[in-house]
Amino acid sequence: MLAHRNTQFPEEAKQAAATKKASNVFATKKDAIYSDARKRGAEISQSGTQHIEEAKERLRAMKAQEITLDKHSLQYESLTRHEAFESFRDAYPPLFRELGPRRSETIEAASRAVKSNKGRRDNAMQQVFRDAGARIREAKENEKVNTDASALRKHLKLLLRF
Repeated sequence: MLAHRNTQFPEEAKQAAATKKASNVFATKKDAIYSDARKRGAEISQSGTQHIEEAKERLRAMKAQEITLDKHSLQYESLTRHEAFESFRDAYPPLFRELGPRRSETIEAASRAVKSNKGRRDNAMQQVFRDAGARIREAKENEKVNTDASALRKHLKLLLRF
């Protein structure tokens, strides 16, 4: 019956064949477009991954070359201290002009006091030595008394046992 149908309506059969052919051509083109799109997507994805890895590597290289603030500041630390001292000194010039002479006067006054009180210092030192000697003698006597007391206790214990 199917063969009979095709012979009966030849125009419909031609149109169906043409439609089927067009549909097949469209499906082939669609498959080619999808295949090309998948291929391009994979290439773009691979390229993106490669680009990210290269960027990471460049960042690691840059990080390795990076100078830390601590290392960098050590190079200029003495310079900044010197500049800070210079600016401080310039801000208070009278203080620094008077500092040397005042220091010298203070040292001289201390030296004079040491020299003038030599007798008192010697007397104090002799007194300290006398006191220390007396304490040493006292400690030896206490030690002797303790030793004698210990010996006496032992003898008393022996006597009490009998």
